[in-house]
Amino acid sequence: MNIAIYDASGVILRFVDCPASQVDIQVGEGEEFYLNCPTTATHIINGNPVTIETAILIETTKSEHLARLKNARDAEESGGFSFVGKDFDSDPLSIQRITVTALAAQGSELSIDWTCKDGTVATLNSAQLKGMLVTMVQRGDAIHKKWRQRKAAVMAASTKEEVEAITW
Repeated sequence: MNIAIYDASGVILRFVDCPASQVDIQVGEGEEFYLNCPTTATHIINGNPVTIETAILIETTKSEHLARLKNARDAEESGGFSFVGKDFDSDPLSIQRITVTALAAQGSELSIDWTCKDGTVATLNSAQLKGMLVTMVQRGDAIHKKWRQRKAAVMAASTKEEVEAITW
């Protein structure tokens, strides 16, 4: 039986030909094995034997796809959010302004006219400013949870097609 012995990174270190009952003797500390592995394989990725070309293609595809997903995440994060029936900007400068204003308004009876994403004005009191900040933070948290799920799916993918099927 052709057995591949590989390390934690998936690199096949050697092939051994022995009965399955003797595999434990062949496997060293920190090593794993794959039974009936084709001798053309150079790596074991997510439990599948692949060649070096395939391994490089998959890793390159993952890296490039993660960059595209991250750009989509950043665009969604900066794309604005809704609060009190209005849409507000959420680019980095707007986030800073919302945060500072909401914190400054705590414990006061402040009322402020805030320019919305469409140029209209919303009059917000201190409780609404805090609510706007909370809404913005919750939205950011949801976006980052979505990002972590997509990133984990990309990292778990075994083929280029599986990687490319993951969308934002």
